[in-house]
Amino acid sequence: MNEISGPSKQREYYRPPAPVPRSIFWTVWRILFSRRSDVLHYLPSGAYTAMMSPVKFARGRTMFHVNDPKVIREIMIDKVDDYPKSDVLTSSLAPLVGDSIFTVSGETWKRQHRMIDQVFQKLRLKIAFEAMQEAMREYVARLDARIDGTVNLDEEMAFVTADVIFRTMFSRPIADEYANIIFTEFNTYQETLPHTRGWDMFTRGVNDAPKVPRKGQKACDRIREIIEVIVDERLSGKVEHDDICQIICTCTDPETGKPFTRLEMVNQIAFFFLAGHETSASALTWTLLCLSQDDYAASRVRREVLELSNNDEIQYETINRMKFTSAAFKEGLRLYPPVSFMPRIALKEDYLRGHYDIKPDDLMVISPWTVQRHEKMWKNPDRFVPERFENDRSGGGPNGAWIPFSVGQRVCTGAAFANAESTLVIGTLLRRYKFTPINPDRIEPVSRLTVRPRKRIKTKVELL
Repeated sequence: MNEISGPSKQREYYRPPAPVPRSIFWTVWRILFSRRSDVLHYLPSGAYTAMMSPVKFARGRTMFHVNDPKVIREIMIDKVDDYPKSDVLTSSLAPLVGDSIFTVSGETWKRQHRMIDQVFQKLRLKIAFEAMQEAMREYVARLDARIDGTVNLDEEMAFVTADVIFRTMFSRPIADEYANIIFTEFNTYQETLPHTRGWDMFTRGVNDAPKVPRKGQKACDRIREIIEVIVDERLSGKVEHDDICQIICTCTDPETGKPFTRLEMVNQIAFFFLAGHETSASALTWTLLCLSQDDYAASRVRREVLELSNNDEIQYETINRMKFTSAAFKEGLRLYPPVSFMPRIALKEDYLRGHYDIKPDDLMVISPWTVQRHEKMWKNPDRFVPERFENDRSGGGPNGAWIPFSVGQRVCTGAAFANAESTLVIGTLLRRYKFTPINPDRIEPVSRLTVRPRKRIKTKVELL
């Protein structure tokens, strides 16, 4: 494990908000009697120290909590076909994204993956970056009008990331009527998603996935109706842009030469919006919160941006040189991976880590939240230490212990896009503004669609 070097070694590192893990007995009490209904709240202290541990479920099934990077590799890479995604994860997203690359498995996933790979091969990141810059110009004007006032940091990051994804996907700003409706309906959908209660985790059957309420279903239907209109415009040839939507509507399977069906196009576009908007909003919210509480790290970001941009707009060529800003984003992702749990279902018998017998229908829970805060794999695991990623891609942890973008075949193909977007947003905002959360001690992360604050993060905005 690498030592943290440099002049910041003696400074006191910020501990961001997170549930305090307790003993297994206290955890059982929480599951039975706590009304907080959040998985992060139920994790015992052993979840951050054990490499793999079994928990007996009802109906003869066992849940294995997996932290060991080597076992994660077995499940996610070496034996990926034997461990497909669990319905518990995909069911709440299916009304929005349908049978997209996120929800399908097997041969269907392989075919879709071959085609989706072309999106980021053909998408010219430099062109997409220009759309990001346009979004940031308008967002700075929006924030300037609220100087010395308060904003909800999480809502603001949802707004700016939605604007970025609309421009890069559809060549439309968030002010566009369609974009505004999608943004509004998506917020409605997310707020209606059912919460996982502790007792449900132990009593729910392998395929007893939670249902999306009617209000959330209607929001999904409205989003998909608008996407269908946009897809039909592209298929008719009347509208054509150099964007993600156009690539999805025109790409073909390199093996068969066949394009996506119209329904598949809608599904993939809905998923790209979800992945490109919600996960980025989550990551930026928590990273900016951490930087707002760490004056040393925030000042280093500002200094780096000013030195590299010459007090001008951040350029595409500058992004890869913003090492500390990127490191701060990676550290934010370590502490707050947008997707906190990646459950998989065992299809056949297996034998893992030398002494665990796996049976069909056992649930394998890989948690970036606990892997990336594991006490045996990370130095200062619960502290915000951007320096750990400054000169080390693994952040000082063992290989395979930093997995916010997943791993193996399912690794996020938009990681470069996310890094460019987030580095631009963080650099642009911290160079110009000081963010001061009100009541930071009351902020609490919860695991919903992504890791989000339980309540809005009210934040004062000041001009530097």
